[in-house]
Amino acid sequence: MERITYSLREQCQIYSDQYYDCISTFTDEVLTEARNRLTPIIQIAHNHQDQENNSQVETILELLILGTLSDVYLKEALNINGMQYRMLKWVTEMRQKYKQLKPAMSYLKGILSKQFLSYHTELSNMTPIQNMSQLHKLIRWLEATGEFGSEVKRLKAWERYLKTLPYKDTLIMLETILSFARWFERRSEEILGQYTAYVNQYLHKSKNKYNRREDIIFCNRRRVEYHLNMVGAEIMNRVFREDFLKTHKRILLLPICMTSPRYLKCQSEGFGKDFKCKACSKECMVNQLTKLEKGLNFRVMVVLHESSISAYNRKDTLFDSHTGVIGVACILNLISGGWMLKDMGIPAQCVPLDYCGCKKHWHDKGIPTCINFKKLQEINKVLSASTNTR
Repeated sequence: MERITYSLREQCQIYSDQYYDCISTFTDEVLTEARNRLTPIIQIAHNHQDQENNSQVETILELLILGTLSDVYLKEALNINGMQYRMLKWVTEMRQKYKQLKPAMSYLKGILSKQFLSYHTELSNMTPIQNMSQLHKLIRWLEATGEFGSEVKRLKAWERYLKTLPYKDTLIMLETILSFARWFERRSEEILGQYTAYVNQYLHKSKNKYNRREDIIFCNRRRVEYHLNMVGAEIMNRVFREDFLKTHKRILLLPICMTSPRYLKCQSEGFGKDFKCKACSKECMVNQLTKLEKGLNFRVMVVLHESSISAYNRKDTLFDSHTGVIGVACILNLISGGWMLKDMGIPAQCVPLDYCGCKKHWHDKGIPTCINFKKLQEINKVLSASTNTR
């Protein structure tokens, strides 16, 4: 199997079972470390109206995201001005709002991103955020990329909260958050690095590949951002599970990169609710999962991209009421996808792709991707138990 950036099947493994044991144990360690370092911040923040509805672990995840993204992107964020921000934000809004304009807006986004966002992949860390102006510029830069919509929404809430504090207290909090994020980067590389060993090599090899492409930021994400999404997905699965189990219908939401057609092109019809698999290939995992729909108590839907979901104006145009979603996605889409579904009022669980390979972002010809059946069945066992008790 060709490895691009990450693989959950490292050390010559045929399956990714070990990864799920590893990420569960490591997430426990991260949460313990966070409580040791961040408890005063969490307790104070929960008294603020923007944070009072968050669980403790959701707050920890938001703080980890704040620290990690500031460490990765602050240098670039300080260089963007108001006009550049407004232009990129307008392009992102046009891409999302008008389907017919998306090709032109994507082309324009690639040009502007290369020119204005000045993204580099150096591994050197930045100094902590020095003031609220720098935090505001970081959030504005993240918003301008069009890649961090769900994260930006939460970081803006933290910005509002931090503005209510004395300047000195704000700096102490930001330093504490960054210290935790840097601990996470070091420790996650030790524990999860076996699954992301190819990221830096890929970034170096393809540094000119994404010039003037709209996915230049997405595909140049740092190794620590993979680890962040791995832990974030595990946290979200825990937080959202109870609401997920209360749903009466389930959707297994699959990306198009999981198709493995017998012919050059997938023979299926439609996407979303209209998706119909034609069973053209026995090897295709989408075909295999579609055949298991009744036995595993879900309906298969295939979407082209995460943005295909957010493009729906109302959740009931894609999902019926009382529906839970098992979302399958590339590692880098896990946090944004989980929060997007939460914001739509959809309880979700996620199963990451064992490796990436889509033609749109990662591979010129495309590599059919897959998931861990055992993990899917584990979620289904919980579903079955829940169904039997209703």
